[in-house]
Amino acid sequence: MPTTRTRTPRRRKSSTASARPRPLAIGYIRVSTAEQADTGASMDAQRATLTIEAAGRGWDLEIVPEPGLSAKNMKRPALTAALHRLDDGDADVLLATALDRVSRSVYDVAGLMRRSVDEDWLLVTLRDNIDTGTAMGRAFVQIAAVFAELERGLISERVKAGMAQDRGRRPVRSAP
Repeated sequence: MPTTRTRTPRRRKSSTASARPRPLAIGYIRVSTAEQADTGASMDAQRATLTIEAAGRGWDLEIVPEPGLSAKNMKRPALTAALHRLDDGDADVLLATALDRVSRSVYDVAGLMRRSVDEDWLLVTLRDNIDTGTAMGRAFVQIAAVFAELERGLISERVKAGMAQDRGRRPVRSAP
């Protein structure tokens, strides 16, 4: 069975892109909570994983951290700056350990995928085996986005249920 090869990102627009000997990947790492950001363990693990992957693919890597912010939407300063660099041709690949590190919204992921195709940069996530440089990768990113959004919804439901249960156990305060 033939293997599917990802396309090499094309260099365009930026003069810095044509001066680079190897494709530049922006390694996006993120954790959701302040506690996770403070310990740094997950961020360190993501950084190490992306460093190994980029080296194996022959890409230069620039890590862009976004500690303590949710992926419920795309309104995150480091991600926004990374996407502008990709659109401008100053980088070739958005690399993340998993799609849910980038977004948990089907709508946002669909827009991100379209943007990567239109602007000719790659979206590559490792755990999900997503690579928009292949037809299968573009199809799979849409499927993975559905499950990322489902996971976000389930987490929200569990948190709300836990808060409601906590309220039920607390004594009701009387008015002064």
